[in-house]
Amino acid sequence: GPDADYLGYHLGVRNLGSGPVELVASVAPGAGNRGISGKFSGVLGELSIKGSGELVDPANLGKLVLELEAAGPDLSLLNGVFRLEQLPAEAFNLELRAQRNQNSLVIDTATLQFKDARLQLHGTIDGIDRLRGSNIGFELKGADIARLRSLFRIPGLATGPFELSGRIKHSAQGRELLDVTASTGFAKFTLDGPLGDAPDFFGSELQFSAAGADFGAIGTALDIAGFPGGPFDAS
Repeated sequence: GPDADYLGYHLGVRNLGSGPVELVASVAPGAGNRGISGKFSGVLGELSIKGSGELVDPANLGKLVLELEAAGPDLSLLNGVFRLEQLPAEAFNLELRAQRNQNSLVIDTATLQFKDARLQLHGTIDGIDRLRGSNIGFELKGADIARLRSLFRIPGLATGPFELSGRIKHSAQGRELLDVTASTGFAKFTLDGPLGDAPDFFGSELQFSAAGADFGAIGTALDIAGFPGGPFDAS
């Protein structure tokens, strides 16, 4: 069709961007005639998508293998698709390979690439409904953290290159443990401890630390006099 807005309206999606809808899909029996497999590709407004998948039992979405690629000039268009608010208006490329088995999800790889930043996820979630039983690793790298803060409307002081890595892992005590390390031009930060239950994570018990080479640089960024220079270490 000629208008993605028309399709978005009838699907209840607030904005797919301007442009046509051109989707091609094929479905065939799965390997060994078990389930079905399919491929799809095309253009949905301003988004280009391509993917393939396999359903072991077509009547049960609990067993699914999916590969997906999506790209476009504006990631914020996916806010309407996923009922989000914070995705930025930034060109992107998304690659995903994942498998679902009932209430468990295995993310072989999930990569979200911006012009000068990249986010990668990998791992498993044993309880999709409540994000429990996780073992998820993530890495985020970029050329300028100030630009990333602006895109996602996150306050902060640091500028320049940044690197963040971490993991969410299920503990023997039945809680999800967060462990994050971030490095910026200002300092190196760590954040770790048990998380409360999703989605509000009430009851989280996190410890924070920061260390850097020049405490006075923070005062300069805040335009506050009197911050002493030299290294610092705080927790």
